[in-house]
Amino acid sequence: EAERAAMLEGINFGREMLGTLFQDNIAQRESALRVSRRTFAAQRGRHLRLILSDSCTLACTYCFVDQGPKRNMSTEIADSAVQAWADELTASDLGHSTIRFFGGEPLLNWPVMEHVIRSSSRRFPRGAVHWHLNTNGALLNAERVSLLRSLGDSLTVFLSCDGIGSANDRERVHRNGKGSFHEVQ
Repeated sequence: EAERAAMLEGINFGREMLGTLFQDNIAQRESALRVSRRTFAAQRGRHLRLILSDSCTLACTYCFVDQGPKRNMSTEIADSAVQAWADELTASDLGHSTIRFFGGEPLLNWPVMEHVIRSSSRRFPRGAVHWHLNTNGALLNAERVSLLRSLGDSLTVFLSCDGIGSANDRERVHRNGKGSFHEVQ
């Protein structure tokens, strides 16, 4: 009950802020409210974040990744995490719950990501799970894009980028200093 009250308080605060920010433009305010509703609606359900890799393909100047040991999540750990998450799901959670692939760069551990997608897609009805992928995009290829596209509208990709062209390449570089924008363009 306290969680619900906090969520409603956040929604009301968001509406007040949006009303203040867009008081002179009704269309902008309504558009922002729709985005806000989708954002808060996504907070219902159960959310699993799988940190598939502690490593990254890039060496961004500001990043904390790669400062510790380099580890990848095993299939067994991923399966255990998905099972524990699934055990907590109720019927009302379906359609509002997410599995997020995170890292470092989660695509460095593609075999485990692919396993989780395929096994969970067999386990849950289409649309019951929303998928989130945080990636720098450098390791996307035709095979991976094909599997990710099969998830349809239930997939949201959060592609990290620091601007266009040279603006991105000042900070988001490979270990050899070469920029990364051309890979995600």
